[in-house]
Amino acid sequence: MKIKVLFVSVLAFALAVGCQEDEKGEKMSPLGVEEHKANLEQSGLNVVDKMDAMSDMEALHVVNEFVSLIENTSGEESGIVSEQSGVVTVMKSVGEFENGMEAAVNLKSTTVDNTTLAGEFDQEAGIYTYDPETQSWIKGESGDQITYHFPVNGSETNNATISVTNFSAFTTTNPDLAEVEDLLESVNISLTVNEEQLILFEFEASYDENDIPESITESLTLGKYIIETSVEKDNSTMAFEQSFEFDGNNIISYHFESNGEFTYDNIEDNTSEEPNPFDQSVVNSANSWVAVDNLKLEGTIDWKGFQNDAGNIDEDSFESEQVWVETLAGLINNNASIELKYNDSNEIIAVGEAYSADSDEGWELDFRVKFSDGSYMDDSFFGEENFTDFVNSVDEMINEVETNYGMSE
Repeated sequence: MKIKVLFVSVLAFALAVGCQEDEKGEKMSPLGVEEHKANLEQSGLNVVDKMDAMSDMEALHVVNEFVSLIENTSGEESGIVSEQSGVVTVMKSVGEFENGMEAAVNLKSTTVDNTTLAGEFDQEAGIYTYDPETQSWIKGESGDQITYHFPVNGSETNNATISVTNFSAFTTTNPDLAEVEDLLESVNISLTVNEEQLILFEFEASYDENDIPESITESLTLGKYIIETSVEKDNSTMAFEQSFEFDGNNIISYHFESNGEFTYDNIEDNTSEEPNPFDQSVVNSANSWVAVDNLKLEGTIDWKGFQNDAGNIDEDSFESEQVWVETLAGLINNNASIELKYNDSNEIIAVGEAYSADSDEGWELDFRVKFSDGSYMDDSFFGEENFTDFVNSVDEMINEVETNYGMSE
């Protein structure tokens, strides 16, 4: 079963359902609705400012200088086999952060495709020194590193170095992972200019007997910006978390965790072309949150409880459509929750709830989000267009997670 079903289904389902304030002992924020709106707007401005400042970082300018230099000097006659080498692929993804705000809403794995590096390390291994007179690279032999020495910022000497060390990978024997072939276990990548380290990337992973990731940690440090990603999986728990911080303060972060039976055979048995999260025996419960600056949207769902409760009711046995829809709303509210809260204080801004609504077409299940003063949130609080963009960005992020960490079927 794809991770996207496990997580995006939680978001899609939990985005509209609620819980009572005292269920987890958390406190509702005493602020008024207009104050919440002002805080939401300020959080958006904070993220924009932090990301726009990132676009002017020297490290990113150097990375893109390196990529441009490689693209203009690739080919065997220049000493570089391909401009699509593993190191260049990684550096291109880092250089995209020069786009500023766009990088925040499209936060994905920092390596984009670490299988390229894993599969081509042996071919690319060596120490490359740029020769400005011939505009080519002189390759020195090395079996345990990939290092590039090159000039930046108009220097007449090679004052910059990109180095790949601590590399370890293996070829999978699992036929279901044939498209991946080489799996990365560890790697460090650094960028120094004039002997000052500007970038450090670190990656470590472990795998089970079927070559499925059990634990993955990676971090990318760009000055005061730090991107950290972790994936943990065993037979009963699957968790993913990614954080993007500036000087210890959150810019944007994601988290989801699912509990269930994640044995290889059970996942295989429950895989289908169009999996139904309400009719599966892999996930028992799940929780997820997305935090932007100081705002956090958090949802939980008890899949097993929902399945059990739903199995005990029969739509045809209800005396009216209204009673049936009210029962369904209660079933959802009892097994799922959504809260919008402040990330630092954990104080709740609003909670969601399912309810029965009378419409021209009869009684329908609908959803609403309620503030502590009893008023309800409408589209103007987030902005319909912005909310759609947000959901699309989460969808794209999950697709990247599936690809990058080999956890999709």
